[in-house]
Amino acid sequence: MTANKITFNKMKENIDFDASPVIGGTKSIEEMGEELLNEIVAVANGKVVKAEAFGFNDIAISRLCNYV
Repeated sequence: MTANKITFNKMKENIDFDASPVIGGTKSIEEMGEELLNEIVAVANGKVVKAEAFGFNDIAISRLCNYV
């Protein structure tokens, strides 16, 4: 999940949910929250997330500056 449109567009094949419409002003927090809840329910019911489809079972995004 990301709310950064640039990150999502660069990593569409790895990121399951894009919350950037809230930041862009095209969706409300409530609308995006409902979509996220629906996605969570789908995953809880067995939907395979993109990382699982690639065979990953854990992912961490490293920061350039770990003390921030």
